[in-house]
Amino acid sequence: MAPLKRIIVILAVAVAAFGSNAAMSQTMEFSCPAAGTKISFNSGDSTTITGQEGFFCKAQHSKFGAGETYALLYGFNAQRRSDPNWAKYISPIAVERIWPLAVGKNHKGQVTLGGATFFLEYTVTGMEVISTPMGPQNTFVLELKETSSAGYRANQKWWISPALKYVLKGEFGDSIGKRSNYHVTAVSTQ
Repeated sequence: MAPLKRIIVILAVAVAAFGSNAAMSQTMEFSCPAAGTKISFNSGDSTTITGQEGFFCKAQHSKFGAGETYALLYGFNAQRRSDPNWAKYISPIAVERIWPLAVGKNHKGQVTLGGATFFLEYTVTGMEVISTPMGPQNTFVLELKETSSAGYRANQKWWISPALKYVLKGEFGDSIGKRSNYHVTAVSTQ
């Protein structure tokens, strides 16, 4: 092989190897969007971020008023955090341990409520570029598989954007027929 061709082949192999390793080693640290960021959803609802406290993104929701999102995954009104039932469910799960996100990272938790034990397994299954009204977005794909000792099963999937620091798309389905899907339609800063 001619020296110039050999150098080009070596460079191509090095770039391919470096690119693969870079993609595999990507992580996303937890952070809420900046205060003033408005996120609109396909339901017509919107949320405006007002601040961050640990793993809680504080927000003002167009329909529910003041609230918070826990670890970017679970949204609720501000009073719920002081609800003992919420603490019984969320605290043992410790979903914040999935952060920082990295492909292949896994976290398991379990909680007993109402006589049934729920087993939850969170896994960052990959990275995916999704089409959005804001253009193509790189996302981490996080999946939750939930089962219970009473036979309940649920699957949930989130597409989380490192650039926008938010879940851009979500899907949910369970063994009793409940299904939901949502996606972000716009993100703006005020």
